[in-house]
Amino acid sequence: MTDLAEVDRPSKVAGDTVPLVLAGALLAVLMTVTFAVSAVFGLLATTLLLAVALGLARPHLVTLIVVGAVYSNAAVIAVRMHGVPRAVVMVLALALLVPIAHRMLHDRRPVPVPQVLPVVAAFGVVQVLSSLQSRDLTASAESLMVFAVEGLALLVLLVFCIASHAQLRSLVWIVVLIGAVLGGLSGVQQVRGDYDQQFGGFAQVSRAVVPTGDLAAAESTAPRLSGPIGEKNRYAQILVVLVPLGLSLARTARRRSAKALAVGATMLILIGTALTYSRGAAIALGLVLVLGTFLRLIRPVALCTAAVGVVVALTVVPAYGERLSSLDDFARSLTSSTPLTSSDSSIRSRATESLAALNVFIDHPILGVGPGAFPSYYRSYASEIGGRPRMEDREAHNLYLGVAAELGLLGLLLLLTLFAVLLHALFRARRAWSKRDPARSELAGGFILAIMLYMSTGLFLHLSYQRYFWILIALATVAATLPRQRTEATAATT
Repeated sequence: MTDLAEVDRPSKVAGDTVPLVLAGALLAVLMTVTFAVSAVFGLLATTLLLAVALGLARPHLVTLIVVGAVYSNAAVIAVRMHGVPRAVVMVLALALLVPIAHRMLHDRRPVPVPQVLPVVAAFGVVQVLSSLQSRDLTASAESLMVFAVEGLALLVLLVFCIASHAQLRSLVWIVVLIGAVLGGLSGVQQVRGDYDQQFGGFAQVSRAVVPTGDLAAAESTAPRLSGPIGEKNRYAQILVVLVPLGLSLARTARRRSAKALAVGATMLILIGTALTYSRGAAIALGLVLVLGTFLRLIRPVALCTAAVGVVVALTVVPAYGERLSSLDDFARSLTSSTPLTSSDSSIRSRATESLAALNVFIDHPILGVGPGAFPSYYRSYASEIGGRPRMEDREAHNLYLGVAAELGLLGLLLLLTLFAVLLHALFRARRAWSKRDPARSELAGGFILAIMLYMSTGLFLHLSYQRYFWILIALATVAATLPRQRTEATAATT
């Protein structure tokens, strides 16, 4: 059994080849007819049938491809930068129905109801109710659609697709390796100093810059890299949550090559995080390392590996350490008359946005102002607060205050309940597997830390790019699921 992935073997039953033959024949006919009518519809039909054929032959491979395409943001990049029809991307998402059908009809395995589903469904209901009294109906409708597609649908489909620990572990490998590749591309950009080369959109550069501290050039700056998303702090967030998962893979890998690969991937992820110059990601990582050590979730070897990774990242990107030192300068400025630097002013701007969200919540405590509607309230509230208001629509830049402002106390309580239910289930799974299957126990611990990291970065970022959040929730939900039969094989460790 390999350390990297375990995909379902094709059935040896002769009858299983019939759907493949029929799909191939239908594909040939549709390719001929639809391409003659419309190239777009031809491409759509071809993509759909290829997905079905692949799903019948290798069901779990479809799940790997879809998760990889989403986490790397390849689907969005293909549409926005390379002119791929949006319909093709929709087919990619719907392809997850194929492994679900295979699981139900061929393998005859029960499809479990996600334990967090009632909470997520209630969270959706609150969004609908909040939207009904929103003054920005367009923004609320868009936010609801994003939640329905990138949240509820993606969560349910992924949980239904993953039928074993081996499949879950292969998906963890996929997202960790994607994070390593993205971090590596950012590293190549930094080393070459060629920020115009964005590798097809997977290594974008934000407009923000930071001083490099180069004594030879008093005004020397470096751009903040933003990976496949185009937003530096979000890029840091989707990378840093992978650090504990990478360490879990390294801890439980059987082969030395796989262990080295996991450690190397984690290092690249940390380097990519450093090149975003995100202070929030650094604070979140520090908090979780301390908390994880206190809760005995992080073993000394893993802690040392993480510490070495941080040192390597700061050595490769020394300007990141200088940027983090500005936090100390800001703290001192709060108790003195020292004027704020530009970076400190950025922190004041974030504080203003968070205080505005808090005041909106106080004025609309039950259901908030509607999903996606806070930015339209920002300017009026920020002008009353003072601080550093900006004359434009701004987000809360705080997960909890943002949800409170838009969905009220009901939405905030449900979000916190989601985290509480999932973390409790993960701790329970970690204890249950600690002796019977240490690899599963270790992976559950990795997801605990990953969820904590997302919660910590939420202190500085609002709920956006939801697909990354819900992929993490879906994988963690599977990791927290205990089998109904205590005799389930524990030899699935990869």
